[in-house]
Amino acid sequence: MNRKALWLLIVFPFLAVVCVKAQSNQAIQTQMRPAASESDIECSGFFSPRPIRDDLQLVNGADNDFFDPLHQFVPGDDVYLWAYVGSGPAIGSEWRLVRPAGENVVQAWGRSGLGGLYGFDYTRHYSGQTANMSAMGMPYEDVGRVKVVKNALNGFVAQVISTCGAINPGDIAIPYEPRPVPTYAPAALDRFGHSSGLRGLIAAMPDNRTIMGTGGIAYINLGQQKNVKPGDHFRILRNLQIGNTSRSAPELPLETVGELVVLWTQAKSSVGVVVSTHRGVDLGDIVEGED
Repeated sequence: MNRKALWLLIVFPFLAVVCVKAQSNQAIQTQMRPAASESDIECSGFFSPRPIRDDLQLVNGADNDFFDPLHQFVPGDDVYLWAYVGSGPAIGSEWRLVRPAGENVVQAWGRSGLGGLYGFDYTRHYSGQTANMSAMGMPYEDVGRVKVVKNALNGFVAQVISTCGAINPGDIAIPYEPRPVPTYAPAALDRFGHSSGLRGLIAAMPDNRTIMGTGGIAYINLGQQKNVKPGDHFRILRNLQIGNTSRSAPELPLETVGELVVLWTQAKSSVGVVVSTHRGVDLGDIVEGED
């Protein structure tokens, strides 16, 4: 046997293994996909375990000479921030604008005189809803993102970078922290399977929704205190109900109606996105961590 043939016999199996492994890794990588878009996670809203301090607020902006409280600022607009406490924001710093969820400008006026007037719907849709939402904290909407560009004579000038909707005077500014979008690998779920993972429920949905489909944002009552992390998978389960009968109602199987991936977490809650569902997800549905 010549040297060339011997070299091929030695090297070829090694190359074959490398190629198979590369193809396998490529297949795994191609299965992974973002759980949500950047705008989905940046505009998801959240539950804060405690009320957010409103020391830094958007008080007005350019082209609003009559101080119209319903004026809506858009990307590229110059807005004015006012620091009620401290020295104020640094030039070049970026800030996330938030407001209590469901609250509009008229409600904000009332809040200063009437206390906690929040527009988030606490109407009971499932047993224990009010207690669950209260335990998670205070709901907030993401409004937009601004960058401080100038220290003016009175306050600070910032430029609107992006919005999730209307930006209004009175919105609260908090330090901007990016929210990376986790990835996941789609997989078929056993419709009547279950796991022994951590169990909670879909305690609330943005905009007072009570049902959603694939791509919908949901707030679950599990968070950092339960070691929940971005990218965690949860099975969404529904307890099948049975009508009134003369006999005591038997306990029926839990049906898997979809899958949720955690986008980001807070102390007592997490923001998740429904990545698949075959019949819709309801407020109050059970979530169960996948093994």
